[in-house]
Parts: sequence; structure tokens; C-alpha cells
Amino acid sequence: MKPLSATLALTFAALVGASAALADDAPSEGARLAFEGADGIAACSSCHALNGRGNPQTKGPALAGLDAAYLGKQLRDYRAGTRVHESMDPIGKVITDAQIDAVSEHYAAMIGAPASKQPASPEEMALGKRLAERGAWDREVPACEQCHAPGGLGFGQHFPRLAGQHAFYLEGQLEAWRSGVRKNDHDELMKTVAERLSAKEIAAVSAYYATLDPNPPAQAGAEETAEAAPTEEPAAPTSATQGGAS
Repeated sequence: MKPLSATLALTFAALVGASAALADDAPSEGARLAFEGADGIAACSSCHALNGRGNPQTKGPALAGLDAAYLGKQLRDYRAGTRVHESMDPIGKVITDAQIDAVSEHYAAMIGAPASKQPASPEEMALGKRLAERGAWDREVPACEQCHAPGGLGFGQHFPRLAGQHAFYLEGQLEAWRSGVRKNDHDELMKTVAERLSAKEIAAVSAYYATLDPNPPAQAGAEETAEAAPTEEPAAPTSATQGGAS
């Protein structure tokens, strides 16, 4: 028969182990913000979808796989008022630095996918590809990939991934820079480019990037494996509320 002290020690160890397991299964702060929201913060998934790949119905862009530093900068710009959006402005007023970092890391760890598998017309795709890879130097418009990297995979906090982003969002942001509604670009690079593009070119390059795979080769393989496996769409959390686009 074991001494009482040994029995108590074993029981305590078991409880500690169970608590640690529960802690491991508990959602992270970033996941809670994404799926449930917080005081004054709508659940991100209510506009950006449960998988973080955006929602054309709510005009929510894809966030999955975007650089965490870029996402963090955009949220801080909403807070500072240097970027504006009717749905994001109220969130910017209450979100904390810790919450920004947590939700940015959450979405950066997710895997994206092409926003559109239906390419535009061959002529529009050719124009978009030419602008993306070669630019229009007769008007001093550099190739998009000079800043956003080959394939539009993005680079750092100032040059986000374009591949796989929804065309409606890319087109809307280029128009916003051209009109002066959006002003938080690095050294006004996007404002200068957008002002030199025609509406036809903006639509073409947006449509082109929407069809590209947003994942580096290793992640792309993981995405194909995930799509091949039978899965069920997770149920939306009951506490999710309507939110805005980032």
C-alpha cells in the first residue's frame, strides 16, 4: 500500500498534467479575436471568413498567410487614423497592441488559396501579367513584382502579398490610392503608381493576381493535401458578430 504522501503527489501530478493538456487545447488570443471577437471588436471571421480567405459578400479581403508585420501595421494605421474604413475605424479605436500582435500572428500562420479559379479573358490576363512582371516603363510604372516579389508573394510590412487576393479588393485599393482616399503607403509609392494606371489596367492586374497561388511551394503542397482530405466546414461561433474589412 502506497503512503498517503505518495498518493497525494501522484494525484497532484495528474491534475497538473490534465491542466496543461487543457491549456494546450485552449484557443489562442489571436484565435479568440478571429472567431469570437472581444469587447468593442467584432469577430474578424464575420467579414474575412472562418478560413481567413476573405468574403466577397462582405467585401472582406483575404488575411490568411499575410505577413504579420504588415497586418499589424494596417491595424495600427486604423488606430492612428492614417488609414480609414467604416467597419475598421471603430475596431481601431479600442484594439490593444497585444491584441494586434496576437491576431496578426494568427492570420499569418494560416494557409491561403487563390481567390479566383476562373481567369478573366485572355487579353485581360495578358495585360495583368505584363504589368505584374514588366510594368509600363513608358509611364514610369515599375513591375509590381519589383516590390511585391516574384509571383506576388510579398515582402515585409510595406509590400504585402498580392497573389490570391480578391480582385475586388485589389482594384478597390488601387482606386483608393488614385483618388487619395487611402494614404498609408510607404513613401507614397502606391499613390504614384495608381495615378499612372488606367481603370482597365487596374482591373487587369487585380484579376491576374487573384488567380495566382499565394503559397510558397512547400505551403502549396500542404494546401493540396488538405483539400484532398475529406473535411467539414467548421460551424461559425455563436458569439461572432458582424465586422469589417481590413
